[in-house]
Amino acid sequence: MRVPATACSRRAAVAVAVSLAAVACGSSGGPSKAAPGFGDRSVPKELAADQTLRAFSFSKPMSFDPARQGQETFAGNALRRQYAEALLKPQAGVLKAADLNVSGAAAESWSVSGDGLTYTFKLRKNAKFNDGQPVRAQDFVYGWRRLIDPRTASPSEGAFARSVKGGMEAAALGPGTDAATVEAALDRLGLRAVDDQTFEVTLGQPGPYFKWVAILTAGAPIRRDVVERFGADQWANKPETLVTNGPFKVADVGQTQTTMVANPFYWDKVGLKRFVAGYGLDPTPRWTQYLNDQLDVSNGPGSESYKQALDDPRFKGQIIQYPELSIQWMQFNTAKAPFDKSAVREAFTKAIDRNAYNQVAADTGQPFDTLVPQGMPGYNPGLGGIQAYDVNQAKSLLQSSGISTDQLGGLHILTGSAQESNALFIKDQLQKNLGVNVTVDSIGDSATVNSRTKKGDYNMLTTFIGHAANYPDPQDFFDVFLSTSPGNTSGWKNPDYDRLVTEADTSTDASKRSGLYDQAHRLLLEQAPVAFLVQLQRIFWVKPWVRAITRTPVDAAYMPGDLYSKDIVIAKH
Repeated sequence: MRVPATACSRRAAVAVAVSLAAVACGSSGGPSKAAPGFGDRSVPKELAADQTLRAFSFSKPMSFDPARQGQETFAGNALRRQYAEALLKPQAGVLKAADLNVSGAAAESWSVSGDGLTYTFKLRKNAKFNDGQPVRAQDFVYGWRRLIDPRTASPSEGAFARSVKGGMEAAALGPGTDAATVEAALDRLGLRAVDDQTFEVTLGQPGPYFKWVAILTAGAPIRRDVVERFGADQWANKPETLVTNGPFKVADVGQTQTTMVANPFYWDKVGLKRFVAGYGLDPTPRWTQYLNDQLDVSNGPGSESYKQALDDPRFKGQIIQYPELSIQWMQFNTAKAPFDKSAVREAFTKAIDRNAYNQVAADTGQPFDTLVPQGMPGYNPGLGGIQAYDVNQAKSLLQSSGISTDQLGGLHILTGSAQESNALFIKDQLQKNLGVNVTVDSIGDSATVNSRTKKGDYNMLTTFIGHAANYPDPQDFFDVFLSTSPGNTSGWKNPDYDRLVTEADTSTDASKRSGLYDQAHRLLLEQAPVAFLVQLQRIFWVKPWVRAITRTPVDAAYMPGDLYSKDIVIAKH
C-alpha cells in the first residue's frame, strides 16, 4: 500500500506516521506484547449482545469505488478490505512474511499453466454481492477492465496493467484517445470469463508475484449493470447503490465515521454485526474515547504520552505490538530546483540523524535507510549506510553541487499537523548541519496536502509518506519508483532503474531476480529521490473484549487482523 501525502498503496496506504507507529527491531515475527485474542481464532463462550466493533480510520475515503479508492487516504485500502473481496487473500495467522502464501477468497481454487502465463480461478458458487446477486466471472472481467481503462484513472492500475497481457498498452493511451480505440485495446486484454464460475487471466509475461496481485481488493468484481444504471461517477457515492461482495456492506457515510454492517449474502459466516470506523488524524480524541470505553481499538495517545501509555499497568494485556513491513521517508520534489540535482538531495539525506529523529517520533523503534523493510523478502542489510547520517559528507556533497546555502533560501517542508514535530526536527537538522533555513508548512487538511503533492506544489514532503507492503514480494516496493507508477509523486524518472526493475519483475530465476533488485536498490539510494527514515512498527491498544483477531504481515494501518475482520467477535463484558 503506497502511503501518499495523506495515505499507502496498502499501497497504499498506505501506513502511518511515526508519531502513530514506530519501528521495531528484529524480524517480522510474533508480537512483543499481546492482547487477548491476538492470533487466537477461538470464539469466547459468551458473546456480547451488541456485536459492534468501534475502530478508527484516519480519514474519510475520497471514493468508495474499489477501482478509485486507492491509497489517496489511509482509509482507502483499509475500509475497502471490509466491503470488497478479491479473488485471493493472504493466509490467516501466518506471521512471518517469508512463510506467507495465499488462500481462497472469492475464488475457492485456482491453477497456473505450465508456462506460468495463464491463471484460472474457480469462483465460489455461493459467492454473492450484497444485493443477493451471484458473483460471476464476467464481473471480474469488467472490474479489471475498469482498473486498467485509462479513463478510470485508478490509483491501483499499475500492478494490474503491468501483469495482464495488453495492460500496459491500454493504460498508456492518452486522455485524448477516442473511445473506439480505448475499447479495442481493452478488448485485447488477457481477461476472459470461460463461464460464470471460471475467470481466466493471461499475463503478458511470467510474473512470479501475480498471485499477490490477485489479493488486492482494488480488483474486486464490479457489476456492469450497476455502474451503467447509476453512472460511473455516481454508483459508489451512496450506500444504497454501492453493490459490492465483501463480508460487510457500507450502511452509512457520515462526516465523522463510516458504518458498515454484515453482508447477509456473504458466502462465509461474519461474527460482527456492525463495524464503525471513525475519522480523524489527531490521536488525542481517539485516545480519550478509548479511555472512556467509547472506542475498542486505538493507536495510542500523541507522541508526548506514548511511552507512558506503553508502560501504564492499566493497559496490561491490551497492547498489541508487532513489526510492520512499512517504510517512512521524506520526499524531494525532483522536478524543481534545487532538488533536480542529485548531489543536493544526497546532501540533505545525509544531514538527518535518524537515531535522533526516531527519538522525536516516540522512540519505540529503529532508524532505517533502505527501501525494503527488515523481515520482507528482498531485504538486503548490505545496502544500509548509503544514505547514512554523515555531516561532513553532506557538506561536501552540497558544495560539489555548486549551490550555496544562500541560494537554498525559501525552501518549504510540507507536512500534516499530526507530524509537525517530525518536520520541525528535520528543519533543525538542516539548519544545524548544512546552514540551510527552511519553513515548515503544517496543514491539518489532508485533502489539501494530497492535492499539493499531486500538483508538485512542494519542495520537501514529510507527512504520512512511505510505503506499506500490500504483499510480501519486493516488486511491491520497487514498482513504486518506476517512471510510470501513479505512486511516484517525487518526479524522479530513471531509465536504468526502470529497466532493472522491469527485468526483475518478470524473471523466474530467484537468484537473478534478487541481483537485479539489488542493483536497482543501490541506484535508488544513490540518486535519493527520497530520504529513507524509519521502518514502522504497529502498536495498538485493544479492549479485552475484542476477540478472535487473526493477524497477517500485511494488515492495514488502522486495525490488527483487518483482512479477517469477519472473524472478530465481541465477548460479553
